[in-house]
Amino acid sequence: MENDKFIRKLIKGTKEEILEWKPAQSKKLYSSYQPFYLEKGDKKLVLEKCNTIEYDSYGEELTTASCMLSICDDNYNRLSMIVEEDLDKSTDLWRLYRLAERKVNKIDDIMESFVEDIQDSVDF
Repeated sequence: MENDKFIRKLIKGTKEEILEWKPAQSKKLYSSYQPFYLEKGDKKLVLEKCNTIEYDSYGEELTTASCMLSICDDNYNRLSMIVEEDLDKSTDLWRLYRLAERKVNKIDDIMESFVEDIQDSVDF
């Protein structure tokens, strides 16, 4: 399957709540941020946000964040991965990460609880 189509289907399935991401816990994962996973049989999809450190021509450290989706076995051993450079639209991987993060952390419910007593108006 084409990477772009696969990621778009994961985005759609996450938005429609067909897919249920869970927080991943494993010492084998690269990320210092909360990774998320989906499980199907003995395979996992692991979605991670990570920092990459590079140096510019003056030797200054540059830290950039990126996302990757790994296809893993049941023990979190990577079989393959998709990174932003593998996609026509690299922002799709970020979009998937943010959607998974919102669903796992129930961000929509939290936002709603803050404004539940405020009436909607026509100006919105």
